[in-house]
Amino acid sequence: MKSGSLLIIGISILVTVLIACSVFWNVNTNALKPVGQTNENRYEFIRVNDNNVVLFDKQTGEMWRKFIPSNEGPTNWEKEDLPVEMNKR
Repeated sequence: MKSGSLLIIGISILVTVLIACSVFWNVNTNALKPVGQTNENRYEFIRVNDNNVVLFDKQTGEMWRKFIPSNEGPTNWEKEDLPVEMNKR
């Protein structure tokens, strides 16, 4: 009877440790993501004036401009270079 009780207690402790480790691992997986690898807030939409809008990619430094004539339908986006020089990372 005594060895059976010790076996049950040992298995219970082992299961508890495994559950605690899995919970700890799941909580910390978000902390292991590399910094700067998310796409959140990557793009910035800038309204220059009534007829021009700019879409700026903060990660690559690319800038897209679109001219929207008053009272007309959509036009195509045009990729443009930045007016300033960006450092490559």
